Amino acid sequence: RCFGMIGYTNNEDANFSSREIAKRGTKVEITAHGSNPDGRFRLEIVGRKMFKIVHKRESEGGYIEAAVDDDDVADLNDDDHDRQEDAFELGKDVIKRYHEWEKLVKENGWERHSDHLKGVKDTLGPMPTEDEIGKLAVW
Repeated sequence: RCFGMIGYTNNEDANFSSREIAKRGTKVEITAHGSNPDGRFRLEIVGRKMFKIVHKRESEGGYIEAAVDDDDVADLNDDDHDRQEDAFELGKDVIKRYHEWEKLVKENGWERHSDHLKGVKDTLGPMPTEDEIGKLAVW
């Protein structure tokens, strides 16, 4: 089973419910799942492909549903220089946000146990470089 993951634009000052979603996201595949005694679910996912949001709407259940285009995602083999530059900028942003997230987790004590962050990083595996846009997009 697959679903799309998206982030919000970087307007951190806005009320959460009024923030806009990003224009691009990642299609992810559920590789393992389980339920916790308290009713929450645990999912392990792997990123498979980037996509661009073409049209979106909020469903009755509060979920965002979108029509997406995965053919419009920048390809490093593409001759279109602007699309390549966009891809590199997205890659740099992912790396920057990862480091910000890691810093916040440490500073705010958000780990649930002593090796929590290490476990998450081990699951993610090594971070691709900003030149490895395809790998970074789904990392």
